[in-house]
Amino acid sequence: MPESFTLKHLVFHAIDTARGGRDVTVSFGERAYDDDVSAEFSRRLTENYYKKSAIERARFDATGDTITPFEQLLLTYMGSDETADDFLEFSKHATEILKSHMESRPMSSGGVLVLADIRMRDRFVFIALLNETTQYSFDESDLQIEPVDVLDINKLAMAGFVNLTRYDEDKSGRSEWRYISFLKGLREVSDYFVRFLGAGEDRMRPQDATRGLVQAIKAHIASDEFLHSMEEHEKETLLQRVYDHLYRLARDNEPVTIDTVSTLLDEEHPDRFKEFVQSPDNDYEFDTKIESIDSKTLKNLVTFRYKGRDFFLSFDRDRYLNNIEIDRQNGTVTIQNAPEDLMASLLEEKGEET
Repeated sequence: MPESFTLKHLVFHAIDTARGGRDVTVSFGERAYDDDVSAEFSRRLTENYYKKSAIERARFDATGDTITPFEQLLLTYMGSDETADDFLEFSKHATEILKSHMESRPMSSGGVLVLADIRMRDRFVFIALLNETTQYSFDESDLQIEPVDVLDINKLAMAGFVNLTRYDEDKSGRSEWRYISFLKGLREVSDYFVRFLGAGEDRMRPQDATRGLVQAIKAHIASDEFLHSMEEHEKETLLQRVYDHLYRLARDNEPVTIDTVSTLLDEEHPDRFKEFVQSPDNDYEFDTKIESIDSKTLKNLVTFRYKGRDFFLSFDRDRYLNNIEIDRQNGTVTIQNAPEDLMASLLEEKGEET
């Protein structure tokens, strides 16, 4: 989690459903919170969300002639003064929209709906449906325990984030980020929540998802203290092992999960890569389960090597392959934007001025 976490508004509403029926009732909260306890609650809830292994990303559905009700509601809130009363009003209307989707699903279950306006590096609206669980308090004065119903923030029934910063950039044509993220649960449970959010069914191209994964793996190795301290040949061996495993999955048309990659990178600390990728401070755009890996793009994970009788060439595909121009007719290979130290070394080797 980023060190900078600020809660602007937090609201609770209760949703009750008759099991197996379509009778959904709502009890609205009448206050937006911003105190320290609420901020810590929101921070821990957010932290638990980003630790999940089934997060998908999307944008608002743009296939129809009109925008979805939740997106319209969000625009109204963003155009207001964004006071506590404005957010409370937004949250009530959002709950009514969710209620209508739940009524169309007899198997839907209720709980406590949590809505928050939070700031990390970017600004987010967070929505989660929590269940209650029974725990026990202990009274030291008479050595008795008492059952207490508490919100279970570790087991998120349904949850989603909308990155308002990215959404605003997208509306202005300054980005094409998938600014919505949500938990992918059981299909019958998650479908109505996704429709409530108004998320479209657009999917990333395998090439783009694979490119994001490759970039994330390399950045993680460069930033993680343990992996970064490896010798260069150890890093290359590690990347080759990860590549070989992912290539086999791609060849067999098997999906790649973030948990698989995390374990391949560090068996002793298999959550580090997942937490790195899913931190709100990072910009790696791929789902936690990539259904189809692009094997050609995956090659950028490992170093290109050519070894002939008189010549050996090695370079980072991801950084330099697109900077190489090949003229077979004249037998020339040109490296555009070559590293300064490479040019200096070649000039020195030729005995020319550097």
